[in-house]
Amino acid sequence: MKKVILLILLFTFTIIGQAIACPNCKDAYTPGSTGASIGESYSWSVLFMLLMPIATVTFISLRIASAAKKNRNTDL
Repeated sequence: MKKVILLILLFTFTIIGQAIACPNCKDAYTPGSTGASIGESYSWSVLFMLLMPIATVTFISLRIASAAKKNRNTDL
């Protein structure tokens, strides 16, 4: 179980690194200008949209695994 969680975290951090490197987020606005906050907001929205499906699938999978483990322990 710990290996699965470690792999999920590794995958998540890999995606974050790629999303932060988005050309639209980096090159569209110059740092320090008023438009930079728009670019940063856009970057965070991309990260949020990428992470929510992963978080949802992870949460549902952990709930199913927990319920199966409880059910297996009560069958003994």
